[in-house]
Amino acid sequence: MFKSLATATTTAAATVAAAAAAYELHLLSSLRTPNILGVRQTSLRRRKCNSPTTGPIEPPYPWSTDRIAVVHTLHYLTLNQILTITGDVKCQQCRRIYEIEYNVVSKFNEIGSFVEHNMESFRDRAPKKWMQPNYPTCRFCGAEKGVKPVIPKEWEKINWVFLLLGEMVGALKLNHLKYFCSYTKNHRTGSKDRLVYLTYITLCRQIDPSGRFSRI
Repeated sequence: MFKSLATATTTAAATVAAAAAAYELHLLSSLRTPNILGVRQTSLRRRKCNSPTTGPIEPPYPWSTDRIAVVHTLHYLTLNQILTITGDVKCQQCRRIYEIEYNVVSKFNEIGSFVEHNMESFRDRAPKKWMQPNYPTCRFCGAEKGVKPVIPKEWEKINWVFLLLGEMVGALKLNHLKYFCSYTKNHRTGSKDRLVYLTYITLCRQIDPSGRFSRI
């Protein structure tokens, strides 16, 4: 009788354990489903969208070349009468999106002069004014420093010249800067101020490859 009771007890325990295991498996499956269908697929789409691209691309702007993160020289732009650089911005207060423009010659000369006069103090790091951009005032609601550049979801369409002329490269996230560096043969490691510095200097060298910024 005791043997039969022990056998029954063992069988019951095994049944309970099996049921518990089945329930745990079901619970884990239900928890995984949102990640598989939602977050993970979104992450995969994002990686696919911004995965490394080889070969030429369709230039997203008249001042862009057919290579990612490489822009035309100032000589090319002036020769082809591409003197106005435009870009989209968004007010963080009223949420309006609109376009602003810069004259490429005057703005680049201004930035180039700043770089030349302060190159000794950079020490491979972006100055405060590059890290904390002086954002424009919204033309609609008047919010001071309330307007920031619109960054495309497709990173190959980032408006690099516009960000340079507006001194708004600092608005980019670290991953955007690493993306730029990966296509311009710069080291992607380092703090954000290092990558912002590299982005500014690299863009200056692309626009003016005469050697003006080679000592930096």
